[in-house]
Parts: sequence; structure tokens; C-alpha cells
Amino acid sequence: MAKKRIPGSVHVVFGSECTHSMDYKAIGVFWSFKTSGWKGNITRLLACSEEQKKKYKGWDIGPTFVHPNYHYVDGYTDSPTYNKPAALMHFTAEVDIEEEFILYIDSDMLLRRTVNPADYGARKGLVVTESVWYIKEGIRNGLAKQFLPDEAVERAMNTHGGYYHLFHVDDAKKVTPKWLHYTREMRLHPEKYWKGLPGSTLKEDIDTVQRGIEHGGVPWITEMYGYAFAAADVGLEHLFTRGGGGVLYGDDFLSLNHPGPIVSHYTLSCQIPSKEHYVPDGWYNEDELSNPYKFAKSEFRDFDPLDCDDGYLFPSPPRTEYVDEAAALCQEDAERLNFSLCDFYRKRCPKESKAFRNTLWSCPYNVNERYRFHFDKVYPAPCGNQSSDEACKDAAENGQCKEDPAWGALWCLKECGFCTHIDPKAECVDRLSSEECKNLKEEKQCLVNPTYATFNCRKTCNACPGEFERKLGLMGGYSDTSLNALVKQEVEYIENYVQDVEKNAGTKEIVFFSSMLLFMCFIFSRSIFQRSKRRMGKKAV
Repeated sequence: MAKKRIPGSVHVVFGSECTHSMDYKAIGVFWSFKTSGWKGNITRLLACSEEQKKKYKGWDIGPTFVHPNYHYVDGYTDSPTYNKPAALMHFTAEVDIEEEFILYIDSDMLLRRTVNPADYGARKGLVVTESVWYIKEGIRNGLAKQFLPDEAVERAMNTHGGYYHLFHVDDAKKVTPKWLHYTREMRLHPEKYWKGLPGSTLKEDIDTVQRGIEHGGVPWITEMYGYAFAAADVGLEHLFTRGGGGVLYGDDFLSLNHPGPIVSHYTLSCQIPSKEHYVPDGWYNEDELSNPYKFAKSEFRDFDPLDCDDGYLFPSPPRTEYVDEAAALCQEDAERLNFSLCDFYRKRCPKESKAFRNTLWSCPYNVNERYRFHFDKVYPAPCGNQSSDEACKDAAENGQCKEDPAWGALWCLKECGFCTHIDPKAECVDRLSSEECKNLKEEKQCLVNPTYATFNCRKTCNACPGEFERKLGLMGGYSDTSLNALVKQEVEYIENYVQDVEKNAGTKEIVFFSSMLLFMCFIFSRSIFQRSKRRMGKKAV
């Protein structure tokens, strides 16, 4: 007998594999679930072959459902991308969950805030997901006609979602077998989008909007097309997020005018320019300046977080006070991944291990503090256009600022009207007409397209400067009381560690760790004092 589902409840799931490169990502997802305010259940969908099961050691990373690794299943060995639809297909078919909805994210994502399905009008038959422009373009180029029955082709014009999906459980069960089927069809039949291949009837190639592949090659994004085709086939409707409403990449623009996306996606490399570019006059020392910082997940594929003798942490990004909106998410992703690893090492590794010791230098006492968003951590980006003024003017006239505001914020910040302004009185207004703003709010654009909606309908969207911070209790920096408590926590934490070391250490080790204690207390107190000064300085702006 099936469980009775709890109305409005959400079960978070994410795909993974039995590999080192997936383990640190899984640690990040579980930690972000815990620190972003989620309650309830989260499950890792782990693709594991029988041979991999014998060698795998990361079973205790978090709640896990194991399914066949389709990269080793006959007929599917040409790509690991089959695991995304297959994982959810097996999970929904084999596990009877009590939740009404499933939030399906990727392993290289970090949760930033919770999701209430009712806010989005989520229901059976309606999927909330991110609008993916290149899938939309590929479908419009004629791909859907090559794979779908005629009655489903028109529906495919509005199924271009990806990255994450908020499904009703029944919809997930219905769409995943088709998702797997169409992913395989697109991989097995490149003649349906390349001319000149055996069996092809095309006079011209159909652009799949996948760069870097040779003629006759199969796009990596076939899994995303597979979903779009499957959703059209079974008749699912979609509510699309964009512009920071659902997901942003690490190199995207994290606006100070709204809380930001549900998840951050660090699949691409990102870079933070020299700290000198961001630091206000008088608030830095020469030793705090550095070369540009880069974070790229592809550089850490052999990193094993289960090895307590290694205890690797990612290179520390510039402190949050040194970045603006254009680099904020890059900094945030790297910092939060390190916090997740520190939490994991402290729970799993012996206190005398290298992994545990590394956490003392690199992470605060409480790495499980509720995520506070980014309002008091970054500066407004300079109000200008990165692209040419002419190109930005064309983009604005063509509606690209509304359709793809994440792009607009990065390249045409001024022309799109997305610059952050400090004066609350001047900014608590609607730029569009009352009727236009009313329609935007009714269409849930304040929620799903916040970069565009909150700039143009700030009052109607309840997005006046400080509004989100007040709602979430995030205004201000540290008070004197909280500063003292924070310093005390850090000192007690290090003292307890040193006491443990003293029990099993000689005189030299005791002297070393006592010196380390004094030095770390000095560094931490100095850091907190400078951070408090910077925040007070920003409030006075």
C-alpha cells in the first residue's frame, strides 16, 4: 500500500556516482541542505556498478539510494549522461516516499534557500524548472520534429527546462522512462540532425547549439534535449525561472536586489579579479592584495575527501568584503565547499589527522551556521556595460534583458537598468506602469524572474532595498555581544583541540601548538575587527 503523501512537502534528490570526483560534491550538497534551512529528507541517487560497489568507501557521506550505473549497462555505455534520467526513474519506481514533490538537482550544485511549492503554484502536471536558452533554440531549429510524434511537436516549444526540476512525484514517475528513451534516441541517431550521414534525409544540418563538436558528433547536452522531448510527449506544463530565480552559474551575476537563486551551479570555471579592484581606499594592507583568483571543478577530479591523511581544501577565495556582484557567486561557491569539507573532516577524521588540523586554519568555529545570503557581504558592481553600448542597446530593444537577465546583468548592466542603487527612498518605486507590474506579479515573475521584475516593479514585488534582509532577519553585521561570543567560541574550540594534542604529545609539540593557539586567536580577532569596520563603513554609504 502506497504511503499517504504530505501535501506541499518536498524530497530533495541529486545524482552521483561511486567516484572521488563525485564524493566532495555530494558532501557539498548534503551540507548545503543542512545550512540553507531545509527540513525533511534528502537522498543521493548513487550510480554504482557491481564492481564499483566492491571498492567504494563513501557510503556514510549521507542518505543514499543505489541504482545501476548506466555507463556499464548494455546499450547505454556510450555516455554517463544516461544516469540522470535513469537515477530518478529507479528511485521513483522503487522507493515509496511520503513527500508530494521532488526537487531534482545536480551534484555540482549547492542549495541556497528552501522551496515552497505553493509559492510557485506547483501541482501535478506543472514542473518548475530553469529556462535553458540553447535547448529552446535547438528545438526551434527543428530538432523536435525529428524525434517527436506530430501532436507533441508544438508542446516542445515550451519544455526547454533544465539544471533543476521541481516535480510532482507522479509526474516524475511518468516522464523519466521517456526521458531516458529520448536521450538514447538522440545519441543513437545523429543522422537526424547532421546531413550526409548514413540514413540522413536532411539537406542542411540542424544546429543543436552545442559548440566544439565535429560533424557527425553527438552533443553532450542530449540528456537535456531528452527531457524536453519527454516532457512534450507526456504533456507536462512548465513554469520557468530565470535571472537568479532558480539557478545561477559560478560566473553569473549575483544581484544585491534579491536573495538570489535556489541553487548555485559551479559546473563552469569562474574568476575573481585582483582584490585591489574591489577594496575601498584605506581598508586593506599590501599583503591582502593578490593576483586574480580562479576556481574550476575540473582541476580536482582526483581529489579524495575520504582520505584523512590528505585533508585537501580548495584554494581560499578573497574574503567576501573584497568582491562585487559580478564575482560574488564564485567566492561563495568556493567558500561554502570548503566549509562543507571542514564539517565533514571534523566529524569523520581523528583530531590528530592532517584533515582535521587543516580545518583549524581554514574554517570558522561554526561551519553549520544558517546561510545568511549575500546582502552584507558584497559591493555593488560598477554601473556600466561590459559589452558595447550599441550591442547592449540592441539587446534591450529585443527584450533580452527580460528573457535572459543573467546575461544582461553581466554584459549590459547599465542598459538593462540593473545597476544597484543605495538610496532606499529613491528606489522604492515601480518603473513600469501599475498594470504591467500587476501582471508581472500575477505571473509570479517577482519570484521566478527577480532580476528583471525587482528592478522594474520594485514596490509591487515588495523588493525595496532592505526588504529581503528584513524578512529574513539578515540586516546588519556583528554586534559587540555577538563579536565577543564568536571570538570566545573560536578560542574555546582551539583550546580544546590543543588540550587533546597535549595528552599524546611531547614538549616540542606542546610549545608548537600553544604558539599556534596564540597566533590564531590574534589573526581571528584582527579579521573580525576589520570585517566589522568594513560593514560599518558600508552602512554609512
